[in-house]
Amino acid sequence: MGSAELTPKANYIKNILVESKVNVCSDFTKYFIFPTLQPIESGEYNIDGELESEEELIKIIESTPQIMIIGDHNSGKSTLLRHLFLQLINNYTVLLCEIPDISGKKQHNIIKEVFTNIYGSDPAAYHLFEQQEISKKIILIDDTNEIEPEHLAKLLSGLQAHFSHIITPELEHRKSGYVERKR
Repeated sequence: MGSAELTPKANYIKNILVESKVNVCSDFTKYFIFPTLQPIESGEYNIDGELESEEELIKIIESTPQIMIIGDHNSGKSTLLRHLFLQLINNYTVLLCEIPDISGKKQHNIIKEVFTNIYGSDPAAYHLFEQQEISKKIILIDDTNEIEPEHLAKLLSGLQAHFSHIITPELEHRKSGYVERKR
Protein backbone atom coordinates (compact mmCIF):
# COMPACT_ATOMS: atom_id res chain seq x y z
CA MET A 1 0.00 0.00 0.00
CA GLY A 2 1.26 3.50 -0.72
CA SER A 3 3.60 4.79 -3.36
CA ALA A 4 7.32 3.92 -3.47
CA GLU A 5 7.54 2.37 -0.02
CA LEU A 6 5.51 5.09 1.67
CA THR A 7 2.69 3.50 3.63
CA PRO A 8 0.18 5.37 5.78
CA LYS A 9 0.31 4.52 9.48
CA ALA A 10 -2.18 1.81 10.51
CA ASN A 11 -3.59 4.10 13.21
CA TYR A 12 -4.20 6.84 10.62
CA ILE A 13 -6.10 4.41 8.39
CA LYS A 14 -8.12 3.21 11.38
CA ASN A 15 -9.03 6.81 12.28
CA ILE A 16 -9.93 7.79 8.73
CA LEU A 17 -12.42 4.91 8.53
CA VAL A 18 -14.51 6.33 11.38
CA GLU A 19 -17.35 8.58 10.21
CA SER A 20 -17.54 11.06 13.07
CA LYS A 21 -20.72 12.83 11.90
CA VAL A 22 -22.87 9.71 11.62
CA ASN A 23 -21.15 7.35 14.09
CA VAL A 24 -22.85 4.32 12.52
CA CYS A 25 -19.83 2.02 12.72
CA SER A 26 -16.04 2.11 12.86
CA ASP A 27 -15.64 1.64 9.09
CA PHE A 28 -17.58 3.90 6.71
CA THR A 29 -16.55 1.73 3.76
CA LYS A 30 -19.02 -0.92 4.98
CA TYR A 31 -21.93 1.34 4.04
CA PHE A 32 -20.37 3.83 1.59
CA ILE A 33 -22.12 3.99 -1.77
CA PHE A 34 -20.29 5.85 -4.51
CA PRO A 35 -22.44 8.84 -5.51
CA THR A 36 -23.40 9.65 -9.06
CA LEU A 37 -21.42 12.72 -10.05
CA GLN A 38 -22.39 15.14 -12.76
CA PRO A 39 -19.60 17.02 -14.54
CA ILE A 40 -19.67 20.77 -14.91
CA GLU A 41 -18.12 22.17 -18.06
CA SER A 42 -14.59 23.13 -17.15
CA GLY A 43 -12.81 24.59 -20.15
CA GLU A 44 -10.28 22.11 -21.48
CA TYR A 45 -11.52 19.23 -19.30
CA ASN A 46 -14.98 18.36 -20.58
CA ILE A 47 -16.53 15.06 -19.63
CA ASP A 48 -19.65 13.66 -21.25
CA GLY A 49 -22.30 12.09 -19.04
CA GLU A 50 -22.40 11.23 -15.38
CA LEU A 51 -19.66 9.52 -13.41
CA GLU A 52 -21.10 6.51 -11.66
CA SER A 53 -18.03 4.69 -10.39
CA GLU A 54 -14.85 5.42 -8.52
CA GLU A 55 -12.87 4.03 -11.46
CA GLU A 56 -14.34 6.71 -13.74
CA LEU A 57 -13.54 9.42 -11.20
CA ILE A 58 -9.99 8.16 -10.68
CA LYS A 59 -9.41 8.32 -14.46
CA ILE A 60 -10.61 11.93 -14.41
CA ILE A 61 -8.38 12.69 -11.40
CA GLU A 62 -5.38 11.22 -13.23
CA SER A 63 -5.96 13.49 -16.23
CA THR A 64 -7.05 16.68 -14.43
CA PRO A 65 -4.73 18.75 -12.24
CA GLN A 66 -7.42 20.33 -10.08
CA ILE A 67 -10.88 19.04 -9.24
CA MET A 68 -13.58 20.54 -7.07
CA ILE A 69 -16.25 18.27 -5.66
CA ILE A 70 -19.28 20.47 -5.24
CA GLY A 71 -22.29 19.69 -3.10
CA ASP A 72 -24.58 20.86 -0.34
CA HIS A 73 -23.63 20.88 3.32
CA ASN A 74 -23.54 17.28 4.65
CA SER A 75 -23.89 15.80 1.15
CA GLY A 76 -20.91 13.45 1.59
CA LYS A 77 -18.05 15.49 0.12
CA SER A 78 -15.70 14.78 3.06
CA THR A 79 -16.60 11.09 3.04
CA LEU A 80 -15.92 10.96 -0.71
CA LEU A 81 -12.50 12.58 -0.10
CA ARG A 82 -11.67 9.95 2.53
CA HIS A 83 -12.86 7.21 0.18
CA LEU A 84 -10.65 8.62 -2.60
CA PHE A 85 -7.70 8.73 -0.19
CA LEU A 86 -8.12 5.01 0.51
CA GLN A 87 -8.40 4.22 -3.21
CA LEU A 88 -5.50 6.41 -4.36
CA ILE A 89 -2.87 5.39 -1.76
CA ASN A 90 -2.19 2.20 -3.67
CA ASN A 91 -0.64 4.11 -6.59
CA TYR A 92 0.15 7.58 -5.22
CA THR A 93 1.44 9.30 -2.15
CA VAL A 94 -1.70 11.06 -0.99
CA LEU A 95 -2.07 13.75 1.64
CA LEU A 96 -5.47 14.46 3.15
CA CYS A 97 -5.62 17.67 5.12
CA GLU A 98 -8.28 19.63 6.93
CA ILE A 99 -8.60 23.22 8.12
CA PRO A 100 -6.70 22.67 11.43
CA ASP A 101 -3.78 21.37 9.36
CA ILE A 102 -3.72 24.60 7.33
CA SER A 103 -4.75 27.48 9.60
CA GLY A 104 -1.98 29.94 10.32
CA LYS A 105 0.80 27.76 8.92
CA LYS A 106 3.33 28.21 6.17
CA GLN A 107 2.89 25.99 3.15
CA HIS A 108 6.06 23.94 3.70
CA ASN A 109 5.03 23.31 7.30
CA ILE A 110 1.54 22.26 6.20
CA ILE A 111 2.93 19.65 3.82
CA LYS A 112 5.44 18.29 6.33
CA GLU A 113 2.96 18.16 9.23
CA VAL A 114 0.26 16.46 7.17
CA PHE A 115 2.80 14.00 5.77
CA THR A 116 4.05 13.20 9.28
CA ASN A 117 0.50 12.73 10.55
CA ILE A 118 -0.25 10.22 7.79
CA TYR A 119 3.07 8.49 7.05
CA GLY A 120 5.06 8.95 10.28
CA SER A 121 7.94 11.08 11.45
CA ASP A 122 10.86 9.19 9.90
CA PRO A 123 13.04 11.87 8.22
CA ALA A 124 14.06 9.35 5.54
CA ALA A 125 10.40 8.81 4.60
CA TYR A 126 9.83 12.56 4.27
CA HIS A 127 13.00 12.87 2.20
CA LEU A 128 11.71 10.08 -0.07
CA PHE A 129 8.43 11.97 -0.39
CA GLU A 130 10.26 15.18 -1.33
CA GLN A 131 12.25 13.29 -3.98
CA GLN A 132 9.21 11.63 -5.56
CA GLU A 133 8.02 12.79 -8.94
CA ILE A 134 5.23 15.32 -8.61
CA SER A 135 3.11 13.08 -10.84
CA LYS A 136 2.96 10.54 -7.99
CA LYS A 137 1.64 13.04 -5.40
CA ILE A 138 -1.97 14.00 -4.75
CA ILE A 139 -3.38 16.31 -2.09
CA LEU A 140 -6.97 16.31 -0.89
CA ILE A 141 -7.99 19.40 1.09
CA ASP A 142 -11.22 19.23 3.06
CA ASP A 143 -13.42 22.15 4.18
CA THR A 144 -11.91 24.65 1.74
CA ASN A 145 -15.13 26.68 2.00
CA GLU A 146 -13.81 27.87 5.39
CA ILE A 147 -10.77 29.50 3.74
CA GLU A 148 -11.04 33.03 2.37
CA PRO A 149 -11.02 32.85 -1.46
CA GLU A 150 -7.82 34.88 -1.86
CA HIS A 151 -5.98 32.71 0.71
CA LEU A 152 -7.30 29.55 -0.92
CA ALA A 153 -6.14 30.71 -4.36
CA LYS A 154 -2.67 31.42 -2.96
CA LEU A 155 -2.55 28.06 -1.19
CA LEU A 156 -3.66 26.12 -4.27
CA SER A 157 -1.22 28.00 -6.48
CA GLY A 158 1.65 27.15 -4.17
CA LEU A 159 0.64 23.50 -3.84
CA GLN A 160 0.76 23.06 -7.63
CA ALA A 161 4.55 23.08 -7.36
CA HIS A 162 4.42 20.00 -5.09
CA PHE A 163 1.40 17.97 -6.26
CA SER A 164 0.22 16.90 -9.70
CA HIS A 165 -3.40 16.70 -8.55
CA ILE A 166 -5.35 18.78 -6.04
CA ILE A 167 -8.87 17.81 -5.01
CA THR A 168 -11.07 20.07 -2.91
CA PRO A 169 -14.73 20.15 -1.90
CA GLU A 170 -16.82 23.28 -2.38
CA LEU A 171 -20.23 24.33 -1.12
CA GLU A 172 -21.06 26.61 -3.99
CA HIS A 173 -20.89 26.15 -7.74
CA ARG A 174 -17.70 27.23 -9.46
CA LYS A 175 -16.65 27.07 -13.09
CA SER A 176 -14.87 23.70 -12.81
CA GLY A 177 -15.35 20.54 -10.84
CA TYR A 178 -18.10 18.05 -10.24
CA VAL A 179 -21.51 18.33 -8.71
CA GLU A 180 -22.89 15.54 -6.63
CA ARG A 181 -26.36 14.79 -7.89
CA LYS A 182 -28.98 14.02 -5.28
CA ARG A 183 -30.55 10.60 -5.72
